[in-house]
This record gives sequence, structure tokens and C-alpha cells, in this order.
Amino acid sequence: MNKIPIITLCFLLKIFSATAQDAPLSKDTILKGNGERIVCIIKSFENDRVQYITGGRFLTTTYTQRLARILFGDGSHHDFQPVIRIAGEEDWTKVKVVADPVRVKNLVELGVIDIEKQGPLFTKQEKVRSAIIEQIKKEASKLGAHIVLVVDADNSSGGIDWDGERIIGIRPGAKITAVAFGF
Repeated sequence: MNKIPIITLCFLLKIFSATAQDAPLSKDTILKGNGERIVCIIKSFENDRVQYITGGRFLTTTYTQRLARILFGDGSHHDFQPVIRIAGEEDWTKVKVVADPVRVKNLVELGVIDIEKQGPLFTKQEKVRSAIIEQIKKEASKLGAHIVLVVDADNSSGGIDWDGERIIGIRPGAKITAVAFGF
């Protein structure tokens, strides 16, 4: 009679140990800059993006610029710089210029910025490009945008032939169309 309870106990221990091995991983929590909490399992955390899975099997990607903190299931955490707030034109240096539309996903479009600039004679194209990017950032900061997506860019450069050589950049210019985004 004593063998039955021992067999039952061994059976229950076997079930308990199998269940413990199949238990899901500890959940991670992503805290976004806007206060939203996402309970998930983080699959990768590289450079400026995090890939995670929530309840289903779909992999979601978010960029760290939108995050305040990640609380990992093991108790550790990673803090991010606070979400950029643009108070006005004086904050123009904080504005980021990007070309990847994914970087502005789920952000609010604040306006379109069209800038065209011609450089003075014998100016390098890079100098004109830097000046136009600075102007775009200043215009975006007036709108309160912290990120600008370049949707169209055109470089033009006047040139002349001089003694059989093509001299480029006599009067360089650029035209950029961008969309300003914010939270």
C-alpha cells in the first residue's frame, strides 16, 4: 500500500518538472517616450532599433529614439535619452534629417519643407548641401518637428569647359523637399 503514494508523488514531480521546463521566458517591458508600455519578448536590440514579439508571432520593430527605457525580464534595464522636444528655432541643431520612411512611422506629419539654394561662384557642392540641410533643420524647428524625412533631393551644378577640362561647381545648387514630423 505504501507504493501507491510514492508512485503518485513521482508522477506529480515528473509533471511539475516538465511544466517548469516549458514555462515561457520572462517578459520584457518597453517604456516608450509617450508613456506607452509594451509587454513583450525582445528578440534583438541593435544600434538604434529593437525587434520584439508581443502576444502573437509577429515581429515588430521600433527605433530607440521613441523609447525611454527597456526593462528586461531578468531584472536589468537600459535607459535611453529623453524624447527630443523642440521648443523653437533655437533648437534647430537637435533636428535629425533621415531618408528612411520607417524612421517616421507612427509620427505626426507637421508640414512640408521645400528649400532651393544656389551657391556663390566657385563654391563646393558640399558647402551648399550643408547650408541647405541647416536651413531645413531651422524650418523644421519652427514647426516643432524633431525629425525630417527627405523625400526628394536634386543637386545641380553649373559648369564650363576650359581648355578641354570640365570645371564643375562654378555655381552649384541644390533643391530638397522634406516632410517634418513630431510626436
